[in-house]
Order: sequence, then C-alpha cells, then structure tokens
Amino acid sequence: MALGIMRWEVVEDVMVTFATPGEIDNQALTAWTKDIKTKPVTKLLGANVGAVEANSAQRKLAVDTVKGKNVPVAIVSDQALTRGIVTAASWLGANIRAFSWSELREATEFLQIRASLQGRVIDTLMRLRNAA
Repeated sequence: MALGIMRWEVVEDVMVTFATPGEIDNQALTAWTKDIKTKPVTKLLGANVGAVEANSAQRKLAVDTVKGKNVPVAIVSDQALTRGIVTAASWLGANIRAFSWSELREATEFLQIRASLQGRVIDTLMRLRNAA
C-alpha cells in the first residue's frame, strides 16, 4: 500500500490531525509525536478517511505519546478498522474515543473544547481534509 498523507496543526491547545488512506510514514509520525511533546497540546482531535495503516510499533508510539502527556483523544472516522484500533488503544489506558464524521461536534464536546474555539478547530480539520 502507498504512503498516506498525515497533516496536523495546533489550534491554541488542540492538535488537529488528518490522515489519508495508506501506510503512516515513520518520519511524519515522529514529527507529529515531537509536536505533541513540545507544543502546548492538551487535546487531540484526529480524523481520517479511508483505511489508514499503522503497524504495531507506530500504534504503540502514538498511544505512549498521548498517554505520557495525558492528552485526551477524539478520533473521527467512518472506518470500522480505525474504530477497532481506537477501542484497543483505550484498553491500553489511553483516554480515547471514536466518533463518526456525522458526530464531529460531539467529538469536540468530548474533548471539552470551549464553544468559542470549536468552530476554529472544525474549520482547521476541514481545511486539512480538503487539502489532502
């Protein structure tokens, strides 16, 4: 499978991430984890379309990174496999929950993103998605 595209942006304290179908690039994942560790991230909204493939080492790195910073995560996806991975990550102790694209507003509420910031976060996610 080809490499997918992974893009992210920090909006105040929210890391907004979008991924396209394909394998996750190790360099992108490393840069993403570095940003979570070094930037003022307290919440993570991640989303994807299609099948994003992460190997077990990549999944562990992502889970360990968000657990290490105690960052709650909402994942927006309509893919059953992605939702299964999210469930497995929650079993490993991550504060993570999956939402469908039709539940995007609920995902921001789960993260307790204040109402005045929700629109900006959603706009950022949609811009990242449209640019992919």
